[in-house]
Amino acid sequence: DAIGPQVWNPLCILNIVNEISKKYQTQIDVEFPYNVPAVINDPDLTEIIIKGATKKLGQENIEILKNSSLGSDDFGFYVNNVPCAYIRIGSSNGKIKDLHVTDFDVDERCIITGLKSIAGIITNYFNLKP
Repeated sequence: DAIGPQVWNPLCILNIVNEISKKYQTQIDVEFPYNVPAVINDPDLTEIIIKGATKKLGQENIEILKNSSLGSDDFGFYVNNVPCAYIRIGSSNGKIKDLHVTDFDVDERCIITGLKSIAGIITNYFNLKP
């Protein structure tokens, strides 16, 4: 099952923590110093993206992640206002697991992958419009 926005609601998290606290008869303090909304991909737009990118890159180069990231991103503010979808284009060199580290070294081949993906996505999007 996909993780929906309800899981990222601070009240939902507090309710879960309170239930655990009651069950184990302990006190758990929770703070939310900074809350960025989760990035929840729009299903219709995601389908357009998958089909468009697949046409340009080939099915063998498309990977649907089995487990999504449980992190959040400033991009989450956009998805609350317009249909959005977050994609990855293979920018890691395979040695680093996170983009937000000082020693990240981008694999520049991803630029071509990104451009081809965007071209396929745009073409697919406008081919669907009446």
